[in-house]
Amino acid sequence: MSQLTVSHEGRVTVLTMTGTDAGNRITQVMAEELSAALDAVRCDASRTGCVLTGQGNAFCLGGDYHSAGAGVTGRLDFARAHIELFNAMARLGKP
Repeated sequence: MSQLTVSHEGRVTVLTMTGTDAGNRITQVMAEELSAALDAVRCDASRTGCVLTGQGNAFCLGGDYHSAGAGVTGRLDFARAHIELFNAMARLGKP
């Protein structure tokens, strides 16, 4: 199930984190979905900006590292997804 909804307000894309049961904590899946959505906005010349918001009472309570599990592989995949998310934010190039 997706942890992100994508909508448009004019030429601005609105990304809404929907993990309200966990305070919109960023899981590996959410980080991957956010990265893909940010890259789509970056590549779409008709999109002039992007807003990131959270559904419910909390914007985002941080990373959900518990979802990575206890194993090294899961934790590395979780970390890589978050690093890619930070890179996607940095290369967006739009307000």
